[in-house]
Amino acid sequence: ANAAGVSGGSFSFHFQPAVKSSEENLGKRVRQILDRENADAYACWRISVEDGGFMDYSPESQAAFREWLVSKHGTIATLNQRWGAHYTSFQDIEPPPSFSNAPAAWLEFRAFCGKAYTDAVARQLPAIRRLDPKKRPCVGANSNLDFFSPYFSRFRPIDWDEFVTTALAGERYVSWDTYCADDQLACE
Repeated sequence: ANAAGVSGGSFSFHFQPAVKSSEENLGKRVRQILDRENADAYACWRISVEDGGFMDYSPESQAAFREWLVSKHGTIATLNQRWGAHYTSFQDIEPPPSFSNAPAAWLEFRAFCGKAYTDAVARQLPAIRRLDPKKRPCVGANSNLDFFSPYFSRFRPIDWDEFVTTALAGERYVSWDTYCADDQLACE
């Protein structure tokens, strides 16, 4: 769901009920691929794609955000002091739709959504490693637009250093798609 509460073409698989469903489906999908005649032709597993990791305003995401704020700040008084806010409880907090509405809250929600996505991608590694007898590497599909285009970074709140060190922990490779300048300019 976007900031207006509208479900759209973008998706997030890093909140319930999608987390449980994606973990169950991952095992099935890995086994299906390994059962193919050409399974040996696969050199690696792609565990993330360019269209994941959006800021998710669904009720599940907002509830998880409030829990994350409790674990990060401890008390509502501490959060209020850090944010310059006047909330009476964590339950009163709703992620703002934009930076200009409440900068501290928006930046925290952005960081939370990026961390939630990173953790969801990281949960795939143990299952794939357990099921794949060849222990093929796992890679994330990222692009120069993710890193250098403000258009994408507005709605894809991923800390790429954390993503590589957490979601791809122990992996030797990171994939990269490079789009030409015209593609980036078109996005901007």
